[in-house]
Amino acid sequence: MKNSKILELVKEKEHMYSELVWYARSLKNLHIHGVIENRNRIKKAYPNEILNFKNSDTSDWHHGFNSGMLAALRYIMDFANEGREAADDNFPFLDT
Repeated sequence: MKNSKILELVKEKEHMYSELVWYARSLKNLHIHGVIENRNRIKKAYPNEILNFKNSDTSDWHHGFNSGMLAALRYIMDFANEGREAADDNFPFLDT
């Protein structure tokens, strides 16, 4: 598989984990215009992953896992696109 295809797949996963991290963080911002609509869009796009947030015993674990995946995938993308120094400088980049 060519590197460009690998990076394309990594970017798809990065997008998913970015959405899931945002979803977990957004619960305190339901009063902001558009948040509920975006949460509904994410629920529809990732129904199985959203179910993990419903279980209070494991929701923190899943949020931590999603955050770790987001940081790792962004590190890979930065490394591939900008080099190791930039990747190291930006890690862990968890803005959503």
